[in-house]
Amino acid sequence: MKIKIMELTDRHLKCIIQDATPAFVNSLRRVLLSELPKMAIHEVEFHLGPIRDRETGKMFESMAPLFDEIIAHRLGMLPVPTDTRLFNFKAECVCGGEGCPNCRIMFVLNKHGPCTVFSGDLEAISGDAAGEVTNYAIIEDLIPIVRLNEHEALLIYATAIMGRANDHAKWQVCDSVGYKFFPHITIDDKLCDNGGGCIDICPKDVLGFNTKGNLAVKNLLQCDLCNACVEICEPRPEGGKSKGNMIKAIRVEGKNDMFIFTMDTDGSYTAKDAFEAALDILEKKYQDFRESISTMK
Repeated sequence: MKIKIMELTDRHLKCIIQDATPAFVNSLRRVLLSELPKMAIHEVEFHLGPIRDRETGKMFESMAPLFDEIIAHRLGMLPVPTDTRLFNFKAECVCGGEGCPNCRIMFVLNKHGPCTVFSGDLEAISGDAAGEVTNYAIIEDLIPIVRLNEHEALLIYATAIMGRANDHAKWQVCDSVGYKFFPHITIDDKLCDNGGGCIDICPKDVLGFNTKGNLAVKNLLQCDLCNACVEICEPRPEGGKSKGNMIKAIRVEGKNDMFIFTMDTDGSYTAKDAFEAALDILEKKYQDFRESISTMK
C-alpha cells in the first residue's frame, strides 16, 4: 500500500491511497470515526447556593438560564487536547478507577454575570504525575456555553477522562471522514466533436479545452464520478465509421485499488497524529485476528 499526502494542516488531511481495497479504506474510515481514544469532559459538578465575588464582595445566585444538564452536555462536547502517551483509560489505570493525574484532567469554571461564558473560561487545575499543574486549555477558546444575566453566576468543577466515540459522540476525534475511488477519465479524440456541452454541465469544473482546442481533463482530482459529462455526450459509431457499435467519446470510471481519502479533526489530535493512530489500531486488529485464526483447529 502506498500513501501520498496531497493536503496537510493541523486539522485537515487529504491523501491518495494506492494498492488498497475498498474494505481496508472503509475500515480506516470507521476507526477514525469511532475508535480513537480521546479526552473529554465526563463529569460536571455544579456549586449550589450563593457565590461571593472575592474581589468586590458582591453576592450572586448560583444559576443560569439553561438547565444544568444542557450546560454539562455542551462542556462534554468541547475539544480537549489529547496525548495518549500521558493518559490511561480510567478502568485500566493504576489508581483502580478512583481518578488520578494519569487518567483524568480537572477543570474549574468561575464566572459572574452579566457575561457570556466561553470555552476558554475553563481553567485546568490538574497536575501531572509530579504534581505540577499542566496546561490542558480547550482547543477553541471562543465556543459559547451560556449567557449569564445580572446576579447570576456559575461555579463548576469538570473532570475529563479517556473514552472512544463508539461509547459517546463527545469522544469523537474526527469528522467529515470520507473517500472516493480515484477517477480515471478517457477521451476519444476521434469521437469527440468538442462541442463543450460536457464542460458546461460538469459541476466540478473538471473538463476544459487545451491549447489545441480539444477537450481535455483539467482538474482530475475534483471529479466525483457523477457521470454528468457521459450522460450529455452523444453516442457515435465506434472508430468514426458510418456504421458500427455506438459508443461515447467520454468514459469515466473509478480505480478499484486507488482512493482519494479526506478527514478533519476537532483539534484534540492533529490530523497527522489521528491518521497514524488509526493505522496503528488497524494493524493491531489485523494481528489479533491473524493470531485468532492460527489457534483455530
